[in-house]
Amino acid sequence: MLQSPDLWVVLAYLLVCLAVGWRFRRIPMPPPGAVPPGSAPESLTGFFAGGRTARWWWIGGSLVATTFASDTPLVISGWVAQYGISANWFWWGGVLGTMAMTVFFAAKWRQATVLTDAELVTLRYGSDRLSTGVLRTVKAVVSGVVVNSIVLGWILAAMTKIVRPLVDWRSIVGDAAYAALDANIPALLRPEGLDNAITILLLLAVVLVYTMMGGLRAVLVCNTIQVALAIVATTMTAGFALWRVGGFEELWRSLAELYPSGGEPMRDSAGNLILSATQMAEFIPDLGGGISSNALGMPVSALLLSLGFLWWTHGAVDGSGFTAQQFQAAKTPADAEFGSFLYTVGNFVLRHWPWVVVALAALVLYPRQEYDRLVVEMNECVDTGVCTELQTWCVDHYAQCPLRGFTMLSTKDGRYFEDREMAIPTMMRDLLPPGALGFALVAMLAAFMSSAASHVNWGASYVAVDLYCRWCQRKRRVHAVEQKLVARLACVLVVFLALIVAGNVGEIGLIWEFWGGMMAGMGIPHLLRWFWWRANAWTELAGLLTALGLSVANHLCVVNGLGGIFPEELCSHSIHAIAMISLISGVVSVAVTFATPATDRATLEKFVARVRPMGFWNAIPSAGPTKRRLAESLFLWAMGTGSVYAGLFGVGFAVRAEWELGAGMVAFFLIGVWMTVKGLRRIYANAPNYRTRTVAVTQPPEPEKDEEPEE
Repeated sequence: MLQSPDLWVVLAYLLVCLAVGWRFRRIPMPPPGAVPPGSAPESLTGFFAGGRTARWWWIGGSLVATTFASDTPLVISGWVAQYGISANWFWWGGVLGTMAMTVFFAAKWRQATVLTDAELVTLRYGSDRLSTGVLRTVKAVVSGVVVNSIVLGWILAAMTKIVRPLVDWRSIVGDAAYAALDANIPALLRPEGLDNAITILLLLAVVLVYTMMGGLRAVLVCNTIQVALAIVATTMTAGFALWRVGGFEELWRSLAELYPSGGEPMRDSAGNLILSATQMAEFIPDLGGGISSNALGMPVSALLLSLGFLWWTHGAVDGSGFTAQQFQAAKTPADAEFGSFLYTVGNFVLRHWPWVVVALAALVLYPRQEYDRLVVEMNECVDTGVCTELQTWCVDHYAQCPLRGFTMLSTKDGRYFEDREMAIPTMMRDLLPPGALGFALVAMLAAFMSSAASHVNWGASYVAVDLYCRWCQRKRRVHAVEQKLVARLACVLVVFLALIVAGNVGEIGLIWEFWGGMMAGMGIPHLLRWFWWRANAWTELAGLLTALGLSVANHLCVVNGLGGIFPEELCSHSIHAIAMISLISGVVSVAVTFATPATDRATLEKFVARVRPMGFWNAIPSAGPTKRRLAESLFLWAMGTGSVYAGLFGVGFAVRAEWELGAGMVAFFLIGVWMTVKGLRRIYANAPNYRTRTVAVTQPPEPEKDEEPEE
């Protein structure tokens, strides 16, 4: 339970977040030339792009913080216990897509000088077409309302699991205040109990205050501070766990004793397989004897689809979403690109290994066999009504239960089960001394708040830029004061919608499948718009609507017990369904492209002059040379990807106490990162507009400047 030192640490952290919002309360205006004619008003640029003044370390740190969500440590803890370290291939394959986003698209987003990915369609396809207007509106509604609310909803749902074993508001505020809160917080906002609702509402209130005061600039600064705190605190928790088990060598020796290899496989009382220590340590999943076998809890065919197909057909492969918005805040296109590279390294090499260490240590300190017996005893208590005094106390006082590790149990439909996703909050509660526990809790709060703040600002940008101001400006001029007011009210609207979604989320896995299918349908159209002149607004609209329609139909069939819209022979796993939706949407997009008129040449020339894309552009000349050729970008992508994987596995070998191999891999990683950075700098050194804050124009061309303008 939290004690006074822990509460003071948490309070100090929340005050720092509010102080950052107050420090950046004056919304900056972008520098001259940073907002081209026809773009969003300057007040909105200041609020949703931070005045385009952020340097690469703010961009990279903020992106790591945004993806360091409260649900991620919990999910990885559960994966390691159930499938071993190799289960991280669920997301390790994302190195390919994230490095592609870095090399091919990060700088292009900054050169496009838009505020949302929905606004990009106006630049790419022209503003005077019905198809463009419909596409921009549909993308704003789907991304800003549907997708953003779903993602925020499951982040909120995950945060309730973290605070459940740690926070007891009755002991903090007293019986009278607790009763008053109980009487005034509606049931809709507390699906996981009153204590969780109070915590979530308090954190969201702080997020709203600093996001509404300082806009994206406050979000970037807070996110970077928060991810630094989170990485330090989670590393501290891993250090306490290692100290308790006796170090890495003793960790693996204990795992080998508790979960030996050879002989009959170990199983729990429900018949589920318990991995051996050797299986836990593997980096490569056991693919079994054929394409129909299972690995990581999925068919091998689904795993291969994830690694070879879905990473580049996902709608965010080009950075669409909150990443594109944060690239827009960069001072220069170079800052966007290096910020994305920092994000790639931090996201895949650094942030998750402390969680893996804690999950492995939990398997020693809380053996699965012991907790399987505890599950059986608690279910007998429920079934027979004959419970010990300690069991009765723990049922009624979950967060205060003195039974060590009891908080690693969860309930569903009145039955207890072992929940290894609770390993991190349970070990925080049981192992950390006062003060250190508060600091570790701050890490989890920071992970939640950074993700929430980014999604609130991102979702609000669609409402303010692509819906309200865009439509109002057709009839009247929207003044700067009104722009800022709309931007701030949109933040409140996004939080309200997220709370509604979180209160009605049933199976997060089903929601993920729906979201995954919808996003998968946009990957191919998003790639085509950057590389092929023939793509038009109908290309994206066809892909989006096809994916949305198929995802809705499949979701309705699944939740009603009909098994989905695709034959079970083709789609035995949700990833199969997502791949089918992606393939069908891609085919429909290409077919519609050839069946509809091409974008007019004047619009293409404007897009090419400003963005200087790679690929096939029907011999349209740009205003200057491109930053790099396609072949050079492919080389940098391959070198950067290999370097990041070397760093990822280098740290992993160190976790497995294979020190020499780990050191060699880390050395290779450092050399590869140095070569990648050097290659980026060499190639873009003389490219116009790449290291400057101004945007390219074509009518008439202005002379390029070698130096950045003074602020």
